Amino acid sequence: FRMELKQKDAAGKTGFDLGLNLLFGDTTITASLFPINPILGYSRWIVNPDNRIVIGPHGRIRANLRMTYLDKLINLQSLPEENGMHDRLQIEIEGLDLAALSQTVPFMPQLTGVLNTNLHLYTRDKVMGADGNIDIVELGYEQQRIGTVELGLQYSAGNNFTQHAVDFELRIDSIRRVVARGSFATSEQNRDLMIDMDIPSLPLYLANAFMPADLMKLTGDLTGNVYFRGTLDEPEINGKLAFEGAKADVV
Repeated sequence: FRMELKQKDAAGKTGFDLGLNLLFGDTTITASLFPINPILGYSRWIVNPDNRIVIGPHGRIRANLRMTYLDKLINLQSLPEENGMHDRLQIEIEGLDLAALSQTVPFMPQLTGVLNTNLHLYTRDKVMGADGNIDIVELGYEQQRIGTVELGLQYSAGNNFTQHAVDFELRIDSIRRVVARGSFATSEQNRDLMIDMDIPSLPLYLANAFMPADLMKLTGDLTGNVYFRGTLDEPEINGKLAFEGAKADVV
């Protein structure tokens, strides 16, 4: 199966030109990109000629994909076994311009900022794990600044993806804003929930970006702790939330 995706703007300038080859085997799907110099976000990238991503049984992924443009990078690479970890996959994104991306993807909101990602996926003792970080430098949404966003994460899934453990930390402008840790189960027999969320200081101005500019402006912070217990079907939520210096100015 072969597919080509092309996009031009009203001025006739090519913003997207990328092809995809798909090969369906008995137990695998193999994908590769062409040509070796595709256009993404109006920029001509270079792709390694032997690029491929192979999806095998149980969703196992083997990858060899490296795309570069100046100081920008998209890299998916399988890694050798190490410390009992196998099926290792490194996902790296450096310097991806969200403004250029949002201009080429239909119906995508107007974003600004630079995306950087470093994620490590692996399997150990029949448990799938993921850890790393996702950062966006100077994120903006519809011409309103959000800030420099840093998300650190650790996630694991065992027992056929029915036992989940999470550890997330959100920083905005280098300040820790939200931390969430705990576990939950998604099997028919067990749906226990135990998540603790700590909110040291979440600025309310974040909501301004998602409201009409002529409605109101929020300032101040949300602080507190929230604890989720019980089950996914009947969660019990306890804790305390408070506003510090909160103010809503009607425009």
